[in-house]
Amino acid sequence: MNDRPNTDLSPGDEDPAIHRALSTLPAWTPGPGFENRVLARVWRPHPLWLRRIEGYWGELVETGQVWLVAGAFALGSLIPIIALTALAAAHTAEIGAFVGWLVAEGIPLAWAATWAFISGVVSNVNTLASALLPNARALLLAAVAFLVLLASCAWGLHRTMSAASATRSSLHDTH
Repeated sequence: MNDRPNTDLSPGDEDPAIHRALSTLPAWTPGPGFENRVLARVWRPHPLWLRRIEGYWGELVETGQVWLVAGAFALGSLIPIIALTALAAAHTAEIGAFVGWLVAEGIPLAWAATWAFISGVVSNVNTLASALLPNARALLLAAVAFLVLLASCAWGLHRTMSAASATRSSLHDTH
């Protein structure tokens, strides 16, 4: 049984003719941005809670009540500011005394405590580093290894987050 159609080309001439005919056809690979255009047309259902919020806000906009709600939110954010201003106006002497103490004693005390903590941490780190890494060369190698690891993680994140359509279109680019 012969499945070949009857043509006037010999089998040796048929392949180059097919290849020439196929090369005149437009490329079948999708162009850049094809995936994005397709996904833009795809309907993605919203969760029920989001649909309810959108419906509620849509009703407020249609009925003109959105300005009432916006005004209520604005006044609601002003209430704590007004209360704090009234509280500060009623207690100016106490606030002045606290600020005076803070400048005179509180900030130097906080600075001394912070400095003691930092120097203790640094001395503990130096003690730990000298116990674990007896020479500076090992510490330098550990730092270089950490930086190489950090750079490789950044490169991997960049490759992971790069656009899929740009990667695919550059792979199938026939130019």
